[in-house]
Amino acid sequence: MKKLIMLAAFALGAGLFASPAVSSYAYQGSDYSHTFSSNHAAEACDRESDGNQVHNDIDYGGSGGTLQHAYDPDGNGGVCGTYGPSSSTVWRHRALEYAFGPDPAGPWVRGS
Repeated sequence: MKKLIMLAAFALGAGLFASPAVSSYAYQGSDYSHTFSSNHAAEACDRESDGNQVHNDIDYGGSGGTLQHAYDPDGNGGVCGTYGPSSSTVWRHRALEYAFGPDPAGPWVRGS
């Protein structure tokens, strides 16, 4: 019985030090970019019925020089566009809405 209690205490203690899954959201209005730390992927989601498509910028290196993009394929139809998985961690990301002229962009948010 004593071994069972010690094993349970060890398992509980080990669980306290496990890394939880982390994600982050970056918004542009109601549209957003969402990262997943479990597979270093990101998605772009259109949540406005304004006819403007949504994409995101994903910076894996932290330099801003090489950006990847996910595109929402159906507007506000409930399906988000995903980029990844990747072997690199998302350094930062932001949501953008397609528009005439420069795309309105939300702020950069630290990745997961």
